[in-house]
Amino acid sequence: MAVKVFLREKKISKGRKSLYLDFYPAVRHPQTGKESRREFLGMYIFEKPRSPVETQHNKDTRRIAENIRNLRYMEILNGTYGFQSEAKKKVSFSDFFENLVGQRYTSKGNYDNWLSTEGLFEKKKI
Repeated sequence: MAVKVFLREKKISKGRKSLYLDFYPAVRHPQTGKESRREFLGMYIFEKPRSPVETQHNKDTRRIAENIRNLRYMEILNGTYGFQSEAKKKVSFSDFFENLVGQRYTSKGNYDNWLSTEGLFEKKKI
């Protein structure tokens, strides 16, 4: 499924709005490894600009935020942002099951069952 990136605004105090990126579906953050739907940019605009300076500030800030949104989208498409790298990895079933058997080693009564099942899979070459 393709990931979509939207630029959103959230009202905050003192007549300002915070800008953030909204990812759909949720993506894995490259540093923390946790799934997240939002990335707050730390950029703010005026809710009701009262002067030409504030209006220009809003335009410039939105332009920068939109550039960041485009950059994140391209990074996701290229797999460099880390969001889809785990989803792209393909593992054979036998490797997957072998990993599960290794995890069950500490389970004394259950490990033999997993090991014999792995032997059956190897015999049939699934």
